[in-house]
Amino acid sequence: MDLADEFWVDVDDKSFKQIVGELLIKIDEVPPSLVVAQAINESGWGRSRFAQEANNLFGMWCYTPGCGLVPERRRANDKHEVKRYASIQDSVNEYLRNINRNKAYRELRALRAGQRQRLQPLSVSIWRRVYVAIHRLVLNMSIAFGVSSVHVNSIV
Repeated sequence: MDLADEFWVDVDDKSFKQIVGELLIKIDEVPPSLVVAQAINESGWGRSRFAQEANNLFGMWCYTPGCGLVPERRRANDKHEVKRYASIQDSVNEYLRNINRNKAYRELRALRAGQRQRLQPLSVSIWRRVYVAIHRLVLNMSIAFGVSSVHVNSIV
């Protein structure tokens, strides 16, 4: 798999310069403090069932039967599982890929790219805004799926 495929960059009808530009926006660092804060929040300091039994610190889902753990309060018609990882490192790697390519984090990448263009270090304030945006996304998920935000936080 090449980088364009891995980071979901469409290469059709684009120049090499455009493709590289999109990849530079998507392939960038994520501050360790944000990664640790989300892991702590979403895994209950690593004590959640998903962290303990599946090495999943971020509540990443999968949709193939047997790919992970079935959430105890999953609705009858839902098909997702909470993905099982071979190691904690695998969980962190997928989380970083998700942050750098998923549409849900487009705003984060735009803010980060803006700081890069201004030759500014990635500031703590930008990541606070991102963290607030992530929690807003969790709340929106809870409304969309008709479950409590506490429940969503426990499975996301």
